[in-house]
Amino acid sequence: MKRRLSYTSYTLLLLLTIILMVSGFGLYVRVNDPYWLWSAEPPWHRQWGGHNRVLDIRHRFAKAIQVVTRRPEVIVIGSSRVYRGIDTEAPDTWHAYNLGISSLRIREARAYVRHAIRWTPAKTIVFGLDYFMFNALRPSEPGFDEDLGDHRFVFRAIPISLFTRMAYKDVQRARQGVHGGDGYWTYSGFKITNPRSQADVERLLESFYTDKITITPQEYAAFADILDEVRLADVQLIVYVSPMNTRQVQKMKDEGEYAAFMAWKKRIGTIAREHGLDLYDFSLNNPFYDDQIAAGSSPSWIDTTHYSPVVGAWILRSIGI
Repeated sequence: MKRRLSYTSYTLLLLLTIILMVSGFGLYVRVNDPYWLWSAEPPWHRQWGGHNRVLDIRHRFAKAIQVVTRRPEVIVIGSSRVYRGIDTEAPDTWHAYNLGISSLRIREARAYVRHAIRWTPAKTIVFGLDYFMFNALRPSEPGFDEDLGDHRFVFRAIPISLFTRMAYKDVQRARQGVHGGDGYWTYSGFKITNPRSQADVERLLESFYTDKITITPQEYAAFADILDEVRLADVQLIVYVSPMNTRQVQKMKDEGEYAAFMAWKKRIGTIAREHGLDLYDFSLNNPFYDDQIAAGSSPSWIDTTHYSPVVGAWILRSIGI
């Protein structure tokens, strides 16, 4: 006669089976590492280099954890202008991470800065400002986690990166490799961007500043919060306004945004001075301003709105890094 398992034994066996299944699932995701958190060269990277669609569509999530695992001493934060233009791979003398985020908003930036101060040993934060960051009509973008900046975020995000259906699907995306031909990511968060055609340049220019930008006191308060929190953390903060060029400025004038842009610069300059900080304004004062970018990417500009690593290197020299 077969001996039946007791209720307690059955429950323990069931729990052990579930634990083994979950552990195996997590190990599978960790080994394949779609968010590039645990290994410098996961399987998708050995096969495809830095081409990973997951990092394109989920980089608000991935970079929030990457910056913790990379343990950088210098963090460069800003919009896509930063992650395409500031080459954090090149210098051999600094340990930097590029926390550039596509269409980063100032309220999002406040959360990322809080997060970085709490979880990394960063000694310096370099912040590249853009006018559109302060648009109150779009305080955040899809993929931003409202809990970022809270100390509980990491304890929730790491299990999400290992044990969820999203993580499993992202393993499949990462293993598929090249997608779209935009360029490829590096371990330090910088994206090497492929040259763009004349049609790409014109299309991207047309898409900028077509929506009216509205700035409220809350956006300026978020900027002031960043300055306060970095100072209290005893971390060096360097803030600059991103370089621009003649075609981008003309587009702003055509859309009626130029006067508001100049007023914005004056206001953030005042806030910086009130916090004892120098603001580096490279917007109109840069040696690459007159580049017309008429036939596609030039040595200085990927397109009319994104500066190239040549300009990024000039920025770093200009701010003393």
